Amino acid sequence: MIYLGISGTHISAQTFLAALRANEMSVRDLNGPDDAAGIETLLLTPRDVMESERLLFEDEAYARRLPSLKVLILSGTLSPRYVRALRDRVPARIEMIDAPLVGAPRAVASGQATFLLGGRPDVIDSLQPLFSILSRNQTRMGEFGTAMAAKALQDCITAASSAMARSALDWAEPQ
Repeated sequence: MIYLGISGTHISAQTFLAALRANEMSVRDLNGPDDAAGIETLLLTPRDVMESERLLFEDEAYARRLPSLKVLILSGTLSPRYVRALRDRVPARIEMIDAPLVGAPRAVASGQATFLLGGRPDVIDSLQPLFSILSRNQTRMGEFGTAMAAKALQDCITAASSAMARSALDWAEPQ
């Protein structure tokens, strides 16, 4: 059994919680009244770096306060540099997986978004039942931090493509 907790205010948090409970996974809502004691796997869904800091090191201090924590999954979109630096700040006994989502909010809500996964392959393998509930597609990117870097690059390419399309339409209109 996975002793799982979920915390964070990213738009995916409540969707993930509902999907896990609908599939009869035992999960604690750490944004609500549930207790964090005994949590072995923490699915962190921060909306930004400030929230990540609060959850991991400040108010909730999950990285230091949960002696039973074995796996930390970071989902959301955070700076790749920040994510890589977390490895030196989180105790070495805790395995870390970066798992940003690719897809619009509607895709996330319907389980159609794709997880990009970075971390040790054996740890990702052990979490496959969890990822399969939350998403139909998972793409392994490599070691911890590579998934967040890939997500940032994908977001840059998407923004550049949108800007180029807009420029092309502006140019084409008078033609």
